[in-house]
Amino acid sequence: TKLDSVFDFALWNASLLAFTNKAPMRSLPHQLKYDALYPDPSKVTLLANNHDTTRFMSLEGATTAGAMMHVAFVLSVRGTPQLYAGEEIAMEGKEDPDNRRDFPSRAFTFEGRNEKERRMFDWTRAWIAMRHDYPALRSGKLIDLFSDDETYVFARQLGKQTIIVAFNRENKTKIIRVPVGSIGVRNGVVLTSLFGPVTSARVVHGVANLNLAPQMVMVFGVQ
Repeated sequence: TKLDSVFDFALWNASLLAFTNKAPMRSLPHQLKYDALYPDPSKVTLLANNHDTTRFMSLEGATTAGAMMHVAFVLSVRGTPQLYAGEEIAMEGKEDPDNRRDFPSRAFTFEGRNEKERRMFDWTRAWIAMRHDYPALRSGKLIDLFSDDETYVFARQLGKQTIIVAFNRENKTKIIRVPVGSIGVRNGVVLTSLFGPVTSARVVHGVANLNLAPQMVMVFGVQ
């Protein structure tokens, strides 16, 4: 149908499963391989949730950390992101009409939000700013670099701008070897974190050893 050609429901569902720990992280690039079926994957809409779906925080296995990674994925992967009002404060809501609860008026202000809501709000705002500040995150080519059960790393490239987005779902720090030489990053170049804990990695023999914080999404830029 026309609707199915616009919204990528398969990738949306893959993201929900990955970030509620029901599917391995490698299932995300597995689903993205079907981009070849779209005339232009950059114009496909990827929703975080909407008024017809159960909100992320009401899914079995949902955590605030998982919701944060889900939103980051929607805002950093190819296509047009769609956020549903209330996701930015981790609202709950099961099937329609429960998913259409009124937005709490207190949450319009910083003082009115509780700790979880503030954390989610600040995270969502920061990721929207990242997408605004780096054109490659909006319209760059997506290139898979690394994936396993708990980790997924991809690059977005547009012109001379290369942005690397790294997801670590695990509860511990991971150091992973990422073959950035395959995307034209030269030996000696330093990858510096743009989002997440401050760290850097020098490219040696086409590989960068990225130090990924637990349950975090980190963004690296080429310096």
